[in-house]
Amino acid sequence: MRCTAKRPGRPLGEVALAVLERLEAEGPSTARCLAEQLQLSMKIVWDTCNRLAATGEIEIIHRRPVPGVNKPVAVYASCRRTLPPAGPVRLPASFFLGR
Repeated sequence: MRCTAKRPGRPLGEVALAVLERLEAEGPSTARCLAEQLQLSMKIVWDTCNRLAATGEIEIIHRRPVPGVNKPVAVYASCRRTLPPAGPVRLPASFFLGR
């Protein structure tokens, strides 16, 4: 599933924001790992990840088999692109000549 953000709806809740922040900071992860890191129930995080994936905020980058689980587990990644902090702006000298 590709990152295509749908039209804006209501604001994201605390759990959704925490999941997004964790994915942006730590990189791709499964719902179970996110639940352990955020100390939340697996079901709440799984539902949140599926809702965020449906709205285009995050994407499932692949599914991997896990021992003891009947079907492959989704690995989620954030679709938000964070830019590095901007450095000083350097304008060419010709910019100032016309003024």
